[in-house]
Amino acid sequence: MSGGRLQVQRAANPADALGVVRGVIVIAIIALAIIGLANLLTATAVGLGDHLHEAEVLAAIGLTPRQVMATLVVNTTILTAFGALLGTAGGLAVAPLLVNAEGQASGLGWGIAVMPSVGVIAAMLAITLTVATAAALLLARRSARAPESLAPPRRPLATPRPTA
Repeated sequence: MSGGRLQVQRAANPADALGVVRGVIVIAIIALAIIGLANLLTATAVGLGDHLHEAEVLAAIGLTPRQVMATLVVNTTILTAFGALLGTAGGLAVAPLLVNAEGQASGLGWGIAVMPSVGVIAAMLAITLTVATAAALLLARRSARAPESLAPPRRPLATPRPTA
């Protein structure tokens, strides 16, 4: 108060200075998405031998090549959906705590974390499943045309007994 008058000034919002941090977070998310995609492709490619064996078994019981491919794609998509949902739930539970703890430690205060909208979460899950399904389809088509040399070695079901 000065001379019986109250002076009010607008305080700067400390969250406005987080523009650089937001850019870093976006870059980190993109890098993690690329790492996740590379991990998915690597895991699926490494399992190509197993897929070839599965494809042979499924073909032996009468499935068409398209049905075999669909089975392999659905297996990968279900695994991806489970991982994406579990990871999203874990991230939504932990991320606000981490962001708020960092805000408290840096002097911005607790409560700066903003949860993404349901639409953003649904879009990210849809993108994840679309990319995973496309990668699985690509590798399933590749396994359908893979040379026999990539298949695991066949073992006899039973060892022949020597005749006396």
